Amino acid sequence: MVAVSLLSRDVPADAVVAAAASFFAVRSILRFVFRAVPSGPRLHWNQRNEVEPCGRVLHALVGLAPAISRMESGEPHIACLKAARRALNDPQPNCVIRFGQRTRVILGNPKDVEYVLLGERSHTLTKPTLMRVLHPLLGPNGLVTIDDEDFHTQQFRAVAPAFSPLSVKNIAATTMREHFSASVKELKTLVANAGGRSCEVNVNSHLQDVTLRVISEAAFCTPELTRLRSVFTLALDSQSPLMILGGAIYNRLPTARNRACQACRDSISGIVNKVIAAARASPTPEKDKKLIDFMAENPALKPNEILDHACTFAFAGHETTSTALIWFLYFVAKHPDVQEKLAEELSEAFPAGGVAPSMDALRGLEYLNAVTSESMRVIPPVVAVIRVATEDIVLPASKTFVPKGTSLHIGMYPLHRHPHVWGPDADTFRPERWIEDPELRSRVTPCAFMPFAVGKRACIGKDFAMQEMLLGAAMLVRNFKFEWPEGQAEPIRIPSVVSRPKHPLPLRISMRT
Repeated sequence: MVAVSLLSRDVPADAVVAAAASFFAVRSILRFVFRAVPSGPRLHWNQRNEVEPCGRVLHALVGLAPAISRMESGEPHIACLKAARRALNDPQPNCVIRFGQRTRVILGNPKDVEYVLLGERSHTLTKPTLMRVLHPLLGPNGLVTIDDEDFHTQQFRAVAPAFSPLSVKNIAATTMREHFSASVKELKTLVANAGGRSCEVNVNSHLQDVTLRVISEAAFCTPELTRLRSVFTLALDSQSPLMILGGAIYNRLPTARNRACQACRDSISGIVNKVIAAARASPTPEKDKKLIDFMAENPALKPNEILDHACTFAFAGHETTSTALIWFLYFVAKHPDVQEKLAEELSEAFPAGGVAPSMDALRGLEYLNAVTSESMRVIPPVVAVIRVATEDIVLPASKTFVPKGTSLHIGMYPLHRHPHVWGPDADTFRPERWIEDPELRSRVTPCAFMPFAVGKRACIGKDFAMQEMLLGAAMLVRNFKFEWPEGQAEPIRIPSVVSRPKHPLPLRISMRT
């Protein structure tokens, strides 16, 4: 009505535009000034120079986004919470940062983490819309990217039979053993070709190939997925500050990453369609079923949902496990005493090194389980869990008020290195802590150690991944000695959702007797 009144008085158009612009500018400023913000007695607002030096103008525009994009995976959560501890003199504070124009709460209080992931109000927290930047590769219907909690529950129930204990046990007894046995043979050939002494191997590339072969065979009963490894790598490594624009904008940009993701989905779609057609034409016996067979038989799953789940399994099913194994080998190479103690345990349990051990036998090896757990504690394969409050909540342990729409970041690194749980040497790789400290198990609550997350959004394939991790670690250390090349620089982790090393990680390997 005001606009009509102004126009009826022959007010110049540029004056109307200026008035409208002023109105929206003032409204935006008032909304910013009077907006609800996180608050509480144990909550610290990180300042612009506490984490990394940052100019005033840049910080006003985009907050800590540029600084965080330059840091290794996991380091932003560690640095922000360390600053909060110093500022508040509190061992378990939470903190707030600005990323772009949005505020994010980083949880450093384990009780608050438990409330968010396992508490009675966990249903009021959902996935962030930022996850939509993964839609070009994983689609909107995969368990990683669904942001509607009811729909997630429905899809989880639909695909859960594919990850039943019996299904995972059958896959471990066949597919995993087959491909890690082949991995051992490949590495033995490399050593033999080097004169039988030792040679350097890029463990990044080797383990990514092996784990992708495992998921390709276990999920789709085809080796075709292995040719897509470079596409997965490009999609994961292509982290950009432009992602703060959100998926609706970023996914439409003509980037190499988006083109590669679309090509990858097209390839997986062709593979999935062929496998589903074959599975429906000739049903597979129960003991031989692959993950895709369970989905093909489920009438509740639509074709686009099956494709999104397939892309998710292919991507997450090899990337997290290969990353965990890479850092496991890094730690045993850097700690020869740990490696030799583990090799001795494995040699006693499995005298025939070339024979893949059973999963029941692996679970009974105390030191193997301690070393694998410790490597995933110090460098967790997944960096963080993020939830968004769909209504105003108060975190009971710290009395932190969290307004609707606020992102809650749960960093695996600070939780896995919390000195109140893990002791003063929490940053140190020491597998013995899992064996020598009788009280550790009582301190390690579900949210103190969660390499595969916990709660209703926990990784559905965590048992699959853990069995693959134990089998791969056992067969590699039982058959080979891994050494850190002299003079080699320490690896750097890329700023990503997965703790992958930025550069190739060559290790010197030699045969064990």
